[in-house]
Amino acid sequence: MSKIRQRGDTIVEVMFAFAALSAIIVGGLAIMNQATAVALRSLQVTLVRQEVDAQADMLRYVHDAYLVAQDSEAGKVWAELKQPSRLTTVGTVTNRLHLAECPAPSSLTNAFALSWEENARAQHMRVIRSSSPDFTAADVYSQTEDRGDSVQYAKAHGIWVDLVRVEGSSPNADTDAYDAYIQTCWPSPFGSAPVTLNTIVRLYEPKAR
Repeated sequence: MSKIRQRGDTIVEVMFAFAALSAIIVGGLAIMNQATAVALRSLQVTLVRQEVDAQADMLRYVHDAYLVAQDSEAGKVWAELKQPSRLTTVGTVTNRLHLAECPAPSSLTNAFALSWEENARAQHMRVIRSSSPDFTAADVYSQTEDRGDSVQYAKAHGIWVDLVRVEGSSPNADTDAYDAYIQTCWPSPFGSAPVTLNTIVRLYEPKAR
């Protein structure tokens, strides 16, 4: 009677098998992590775009309120924003675009963000200045943190507006023009350069005669 000889895998074959399995697992995890980061960035961009649109809407609101009644509460906000000492120059705005890293809030002189605050006693528009402790860099993504009480105020994280008066475009025109540069900057989920999302809103008003 002949004997059937059985032979198992060698240690080298087992190590190759584990190496191949490990490579497949690591590759799969890397793909999953990248897909998660892409989905997270897409979600952040969507949320930040809503924040940018909200800033644009509030700017239009206070601007239109000023045109209707300069002494209204919202009209006074626009009157404050367009004070010459509060405006930013085009060159300054240009330097703040396409940065390698998000700027420090203290470097954003004359920048601001708007917040609509509401509580049981009052409703009003608040201007959050870059010099305020409520104006901070973004930890996760650019956003405004609204507060609905009289103790804690709204905060702006990595979102700001630079208001620039348009100069020399039409000196004989009957209107003044202002460009509101709404800018955002927050850490990228990919860990490289920061993510930015910017837009410009132009606002016109009759010149004082």
